[in-house]
Amino acid sequence: MAGEAIRILLAEDDDAGSTGCGAVLEVEDSGIGIAPAGRELVFERFYRLLGSDPKGENLDGSGLGLAIVREIIHQHRAQVRISAPGHGSGCVFTVTFPPVALAVAGPVFAARAQQC
Repeated sequence: MAGEAIRILLAEDDDAGSTGCGAVLEVEDSGIGIAPAGRELVFERFYRLLGSDPKGENLDGSGLGLAIVREIIHQHRAQVRISAPGHGSGCVFTVTFPPVALAVAGPVFAARAQQC
């Protein structure tokens, strides 16, 4: 929706272990938020949050976006979690990627992983 702020952060995951560097991707929005009870449900295909946003506008969408995100995340052996400071305060989606295997990563990534 118009007027919402989005913050994106990409950082190295120092807790990834000795096999290489993992990565953490955070996407934070200032939307209506997702109640704890619905945070797993939003990743199901065709699931949509019921009700309206605080401005009285209907929530649009097909309910496929986060299901697709979850599938892509699983294909990369990553994990996703949702946190929120409270209802109406937006959400933070945190994706944690595992360390990249040096044999697969290639020389550029292998050199960077050795620095971690």
